[in-house]
Amino acid sequence: VGVPVREVTLVLALGFHFFPVLLDEGRQVRAALESRGISTRHPRVALRLRALLVWTLAVLFGMVDRSTRLAGALEARGFALPRTMRHRFPAWRHVA
Repeated sequence: VGVPVREVTLVLALGFHFFPVLLDEGRQVRAALESRGISTRHPRVALRLRALLVWTLAVLFGMVDRSTRLAGALEARGFALPRTMRHRFPAWRHVA
């Protein structure tokens, strides 16, 4: 059929594995922000939105950092993309 089963399985396994890590990191970031006085439960709407923006950016940058470290580890273990482009067309044939 041509479905890259190995790659799809790897992506799904990593996604399911890191989802709880992402939730835990979100909780830790929220606790760190609240310890600094930045809360998503503030009575003023502008400060709540600012806290939500700061929380979102912190979690996003944490995800990017974690994904770059994971990509480096996967490349070191042989899951890197091929460096050369594969030939997509059939080889030339001599038609007599």
